[in-house]
Amino acid sequence: RIAEVYQLECQKFAVSKWLVSLLQERYQSQYVTYVPNAIDHEEFFSERRKKPTRVTIGFVYSPEPIKGSEVALEALRLVQKKYPSVQVVSYGFGRMPKHAKLLKCHRHVILPSLSEIRTIYQRASCWLTSSRSEGFGLPGLEANACGCPLVSTSCGGPSDYLDDGVNGFMVPVDDPQAMAMAIGRVIDMSPDQWEQMSQASVEIATSRSWQQAAACFEAGAYESLCRGIKAGDSV
Repeated sequence: RIAEVYQLECQKFAVSKWLVSLLQERYQSQYVTYVPNAIDHEEFFSERRKKPTRVTIGFVYSPEPIKGSEVALEALRLVQKKYPSVQVVSYGFGRMPKHAKLLKCHRHVILPSLSEIRTIYQRASCWLTSSRSEGFGLPGLEANACGCPLVSTSCGGPSDYLDDGVNGFMVPVDDPQAMAMAIGRVIDMSPDQWEQMSQASVEIATSRSWQQAAACFEAGAYESLCRGIKAGDSV
């Protein structure tokens, strides 16, 4: 049923380039408009940051298999084995199960407010996205805006705002060892290297706005309207 909907001959809007290509290639959708997702820059922002003296790695915990949280947990276990002083912070909708509470110095926040989420991002040294598939992955862009370098799986949407080696690192899906190595690269950066990556994160995030998204949506809607009028005239 989902495939049948995607194959309907109507205008479609997608928030990431990966979704655009998915609709075009897998579902043969002809009319797809890219509407780049954005964030509220009054909610998520950062002054120029210096490399934190104490390393804190953050991620969003979800029990949903598609989010791959167990991959992040295993990667962080490997990281703490090599860097015992590393702290971990996570947030999510509910409590973490017992098997997930194996990390040292790990704080989990349930349903934080927007200001609390912003503070978590602003204090983190690195933010993780461990998803197996992600249409966009908004927390990664929010962390970017707060000056936080990223480590993400190559799960789709994050490729819109993660430039490998510039504002973070991309790793294969379901590979905690690769994720741990990428986190280690962020940890081992010199202060200057980390600060360059942090600033690149901010610049990538601030290049996206809701005004830009609205303009893209309006252009797609107008294109669809003109196509409908043209088809009606030819009948």
